[in-house]
Amino acid sequence: MNDYIPPFEITNTMFGLVASIMKKIGKLDNYKDLNKMPILRRNNRIRSIHSSLAIEDNSLSFKEVKDIIDGKLVIGNQKEIQEVKNAYKAYEMLKEINPYSMDDLKKIHGVMTFLTVQESGEFRKGDEGVFDDDKCIHVCPKPEMVTILMEKLFSWMKKNKNTLHPLILSSVFHYEFVFIHPFSDENELLVKNKDIPFKYLQIISSLYNAKTFLMYNNVGGDDYMIYITGDKHANFSEAFYFCYANKTTLNDILIVLGDAGINYYANQNDYMLKNSLLQYPITFFCIHGNHEERPENIKTYKTKTFHKGTVYYEKDYPNILFAKDGEIYEFNGKKVLVIGGAYSVDKYFRLERGYNWYESEQPNEKTKEKILRLVDKIKKVDIILTHTCPYKYLPREMFITGIDQSTVDNSTEEFLDKIEEKLTYHTWYCGHYHTDKKIEKIRFMFHDIDEFK
Repeated sequence: MNDYIPPFEITNTMFGLVASIMKKIGKLDNYKDLNKMPILRRNNRIRSIHSSLAIEDNSLSFKEVKDIIDGKLVIGNQKEIQEVKNAYKAYEMLKEINPYSMDDLKKIHGVMTFLTVQESGEFRKGDEGVFDDDKCIHVCPKPEMVTILMEKLFSWMKKNKNTLHPLILSSVFHYEFVFIHPFSDENELLVKNKDIPFKYLQIISSLYNAKTFLMYNNVGGDDYMIYITGDKHANFSEAFYFCYANKTTLNDILIVLGDAGINYYANQNDYMLKNSLLQYPITFFCIHGNHEERPENIKTYKTKTFHKGTVYYEKDYPNILFAKDGEIYEFNGKKVLVIGGAYSVDKYFRLERGYNWYESEQPNEKTKEKILRLVDKIKKVDIILTHTCPYKYLPREMFITGIDQSTVDNSTEEFLDKIEEKLTYHTWYCGHYHTDKKIEKIRFMFHDIDEFK
């Protein structure tokens, strides 16, 4: 993570746009009458404050905003009035602010949110999301990730401030800032009013579409990497760091060995996580676990061919794929057999407390019979991907204490024993047991994210 680089690249189109913008700014700079008319400059600042606050649903009119700044009495919502005072004070402080200082960022946030929010001048301590009406369109990084991500962003800015044009530098910062959403409130407003990191351009538009283009622009090529990791249980923070550190694209694939947590609810409650993963510059190839519904049982999923095998996907989330049990895929010229599912040892605990549990968690007899016929026919694969492991390789030291093992259904593990005996293979990857270790040719994965070989 020391070599953190936001996922963007310089193009000729960007250079052309920068040149065009700078030409227009140059014309404004040469218009000397602006400097001779402080009243005009002040009114423009007031208009900027009014429009910025309006974006955040402040209902005060331009005249009311002007009257507040002029010290006149205005009858209205006290919070909205305080927001105007805070924004004007923040503008007055601009010359004192170091745009490359994270402490100054918190300082200016404290000024802008004085008496209006609880976490004033502090990074957020709770989860945040961006909504379009009642639909979540972006899930922000977890609060424990915010400080690290912001430190990396500021470090990148300082390192590149003398090599990147300030327009490009500030545009990238703007998008990354909004993506991280470091504060519980006033994120968008802060970016607009702080003019980070240059003072002569306030409005940066179409950043989301620009970054989406940059993230997707190489999709479809033959140049890609494949990585593999263990259970995620809806926490993809490690994958988030990994993608940024390794400059991944949507061509690259991250295999998740079950319990991704993406279909835990099997309804619209999963959309927050899915919308978040949609913004990751990587394609997820998920094996079915046991704490989630099978995609074939969710009506929004369709099927398509991916690396010579069938996968389940939703059209709104094209970079989230689920493997089909018993399919053979071809990755880097290697034949890969996938078998998902396992028994939930906490099944009755979940049922007693009303937590989600799905009867489809293990492969059914029909699926197992089909896989056995396939194995008898092919005899050999290069790699096997499963959620749980063959019975003979159970990592007993990882068993949950307090559970009577005689009550555990090991039928899937016993089935995998038969597969292991019948097939010739090079490597077997599995998750489920929340450990990173290797037993002979069996590789258990949890936190590790490795290159798939």
